[in-house]
Amino acid sequence: FLELRTYRFRAHSMYDPDLYRDKAEIERWKKRDPIEALAGLMSEAGELPAGDLAAMDEELTAAIGAAVVAARSAPAEDVKDLEKFVYTPRQP
Repeated sequence: FLELRTYRFRAHSMYDPDLYRDKAEIERWKKRDPIEALAGLMSEAGELPAGDLAAMDEELTAAIGAAVVAARSAPAEDVKDLEKFVYTPRQP
């Protein structure tokens, strides 16, 4: 089990100007990025051969791209189902 304490580097959405955080704060947190830290430790220990991280990144980028294409080409959900599984049924 791994607990990785992370920090959101980007704004909440593309419409969020992210003016509520100091840019220096974001940069400080980027230096503590647990994924980068683990990759560095594994690389130094010889457990992550050169190029493997880049290959994994390319594979993940392709998988995410395929998921986006599938989601965009999927039919829109029926309006009557938009609240399905959002609220629990009313109890008598």
